[in-house]
Amino acid sequence: MAHILFFRYPLYDTPQERQAGKIRLSIFLIAGECVGLPALVWALRVLYGHHKSGGRISVLVIVLLLCDLLELLLNPYIVTKLLQDDYCWETSSTCWIFTSL
Repeated sequence: MAHILFFRYPLYDTPQERQAGKIRLSIFLIAGECVGLPALVWALRVLYGHHKSGGRISVLVIVLLLCDLLELLLNPYIVTKLLQDDYCWETSSTCWIFTSL
């Protein structure tokens, strides 16, 4: 993940190539949202059943699920920002950090 934060990807030569890259990334993020949300709900349901039957739940599992929830909540913002802003992905460190999540 460090390579995403510290090394800039080469910029696209034409606006058409840049737009195609944005569309590919947004499709990937939307597909991750569609698959990740039901998986998170399933995991929470299984953990609730485990807890209800008297089992113990690790703090690590709870933290990992909260990180997944945070990522799923940020994905729509990332896709919107990606498709609306032309300059954001070449100049802003915030945009690069969001995409590395």
